[in-house]
Amino acid sequence: MKAFKVSLIAAGFATLFTTAVFAEETRSFTYLPDGGYPSTTDANFVAPSAKTALNVGDKIGNLTQRNFNGDVIVQKLTDNAYWVQIGFYNTVFLVGDDGVLLMDPLAYGSGEAVLAAIADVTDKPVTAVVYSHHHEDHIGDISVFEKAAKDAGVKLEIIATDATAKGMKAHGSEVTPATKELKFSGDSFTFGDETITVYGLADSAHTYDSALWILENAKIAHIPDVVNPDQMPYLNFGGSDTFEGYEDNLAFIKAKEWTYFSGGHGNIGSKADFTFMQEYVADLKAATGDALGSVNPGDYFVAKYNNHQASAKAYYDAITAKAMDTLRPKYGEFYGFEASVPDQIVMVRDAISH
Repeated sequence: MKAFKVSLIAAGFATLFTTAVFAEETRSFTYLPDGGYPSTTDANFVAPSAKTALNVGDKIGNLTQRNFNGDVIVQKLTDNAYWVQIGFYNTVFLVGDDGVLLMDPLAYGSGEAVLAAIADVTDKPVTAVVYSHHHEDHIGDISVFEKAAKDAGVKLEIIATDATAKGMKAHGSEVTPATKELKFSGDSFTFGDETITVYGLADSAHTYDSALWILENAKIAHIPDVVNPDQMPYLNFGGSDTFEGYEDNLAFIKAKEWTYFSGGHGNIGSKADFTFMQEYVADLKAATGDALGSVNPGDYFVAKYNNHQASAKAYYDAITAKAMDTLRPKYGEFYGFEASVPDQIVMVRDAISH
């Protein structure tokens, strides 16, 4: 692997991480256990390798520190498929007979790092790129691959669902539109000997055009922002408007035929990550329901709060705190627990109390 790094500033993280030393008052949100974050699936941690295929269920070790360092991580999954991560974002590329297929070109300058990573594996040009969904933080660097294709004298095909194409147009995206549109669910295309099938999610998810892309022969699933392997869900379940439907999405994705999972963020995943997430969601619902039943609203709708809005906030905060205390012994050491789980309790509370 070439010594190629992308700064966190280029990756868009300067506004999130301005110093390596966090103030004590923010420790609850940046909590790091001694020895680093444990695996949510008790996975075996390994060093990344672009030459040795990863055992299903194994994960890349020291991933958080590698991300903060700006490392470009390349891991071989199958004979011709690779996972690449830079700046807390990841994707997959497939080396075919005549070119390379890339699932998402990433953004914030990371496209150059992905292109360099591919060049370390093969001298074949990138001839096809998939837009998994319309959010530009995953597809904004397409121009890097357009230029590389032009320089190589090859045609670059850009593939997206009709829902993603519609979303890009509706939002006035300046990212190059797809040259090939697929139906949102159940459609497919071929790349050499590989068939790639797309399954649009029926239920509310990260966005209205969230879709599961499966490389059928390689048995790799790619869908960003639904499950971040080896981490707690991101904030409000990856930007979902509602919790309703999330369980169905987990079951739908898990039931498909695949072995490796690429979630756009987090580590390399497997079916075990979906089993963990389903167990967590069940515990989350139980803890939130228990908190709703045990926290007495009459303790908060009293004169000392001065107005009913303050009373309501204190009451809801107490519910969240109660549920957090219930979940913390089992989940508190995992990546993102203190920062994100409160948002998820609120979403579940709203779903089961209305």
